[in-house]
Amino acid sequence: MTTSPPLIPVDYIDLLSDLKARVRSARLAAVVSVNRELVKLYWSIGRDVLARQAREGWGAKVIDRLAADLRAEFPEMKGFSPRNLKYMRRFAEAYPDAEFVQQGAAQLPWGHHIKLLDSVADPAERQFYIEQAVELGWSRNVLANQIDSDLFHRQGKALTNFHRTLPAPQSELAQQLIKDPYSFEFLAMAEDLLERDLEKGLLDQLKSLILELGKGFAFVGHGSPMNAIEDNAWSRDWARLGAALPRPKAILMVSAHWETRGASAVSASAAPETIHDFFGFPQALFDVRYPAPGDPALAARVAELLAPDTVVQHPTRGLDHGAWGVLAPMYPQADIPVVQLSLDRGRSDRWHYEAGRRLAPLRDEGVLIMGSGDIVHNLRAADFRRPEAPPWADRFNETAKRLILAGDHDPLIDWRTLGPDAEAAINSAEHYLPLLYVLGAQAPGDPVSFFNDDVFAAISMTGVKVG
Repeated sequence: MTTSPPLIPVDYIDLLSDLKARVRSARLAAVVSVNRELVKLYWSIGRDVLARQAREGWGAKVIDRLAADLRAEFPEMKGFSPRNLKYMRRFAEAYPDAEFVQQGAAQLPWGHHIKLLDSVADPAERQFYIEQAVELGWSRNVLANQIDSDLFHRQGKALTNFHRTLPAPQSELAQQLIKDPYSFEFLAMAEDLLERDLEKGLLDQLKSLILELGKGFAFVGHGSPMNAIEDNAWSRDWARLGAALPRPKAILMVSAHWETRGASAVSASAAPETIHDFFGFPQALFDVRYPAPGDPALAARVAELLAPDTVVQHPTRGLDHGAWGVLAPMYPQADIPVVQLSLDRGRSDRWHYEAGRRLAPLRDEGVLIMGSGDIVHNLRAADFRRPEAPPWADRFNETAKRLILAGDHDPLIDWRTLGPDAEAAINSAEHYLPLLYVLGAQAPGDPVSFFNDDVFAAISMTGVKVG
């Protein structure tokens, strides 16, 4: 009697283990190479912008134009925002030595460098953190924690050179490199990969990455309720915004038209009604129904994130015109669940900003965070027969945009320090506060852009898209 050979050779497991290690190593080498070329490209762009600013006096408007032209040519690359171009300029200014960029800085993802530029002013200290992050395989979160704990002054010992050519395959840095959205955009890979018949595991990973790329959120200048039913430049831009954003699982809306005092509230109805909270408009506007479903589970999640502050679960609250007025053009099918969060006017302006920061985890859960109001809103100063904006309205709108692009949020939170223009533009503040939620949810490195950038009479229609 003969024995059959084993179905799996005895050395198969060893071979499989070796092949897995080689695949991981090759994949990591590839993404490290892509990241290195991307960081070098950003450095060279920043260097060229610096040189032309010094030689030809380039200003912010030229950078804005350059960003627009690059995004028109490479629409898949979100890294060509005006804000990111300014980071490239700061990056080149911070590291004038091309050899250091090649051998050291280019081994870290771009998000690490944004964090370093924002948090560390001293060049020697920045170099220390770069060397540590490369050598020890730090993720961006670990890097941020080490900066916050002042490791540089506690340890006081820099590495003499970069020992690693590749991070350890299982390090957090390696995993972040593999999933880095800037690298995928750089290669214009996302759409091409989705069109292939990929193995299920890779396809699932890619879908997850694309979801991460699309974690955008927005503040919308809503203006008149009539914009919900009129075909105009503003409503068409809202429609384009809805098409451009990845389809969310649900929407959390902070509208100027729901104010409470003593506690925040969320709409917990499974079928919120359409509220017509205005008068004096044509019957066609009162006939509008926006039958989007509610999401009681999301309402409970909002309360969880804002705890220990009280959030009332309102069982019958519907959607006011600040919500459905912009959502109707954005998502006309009304098939995405919507939850509204009230403005607790008993809270400080900074509380509203910090509430946005506390709600930011919803972005990772597929929720689109939206604010609906106006950066400039002064009905008493508006003359709708003369659409020209008062000088103070234009000035404050531009001031707000400049601070938003710079990521300088403190003056926008403490807006009264911005002087008479801010007082006139914001006045009762209910239309301004939704903007603070959106700014609070912004993460370092999130690109910022504007749409519907227009001031009509004494109302700003300017919208802010983040991500």
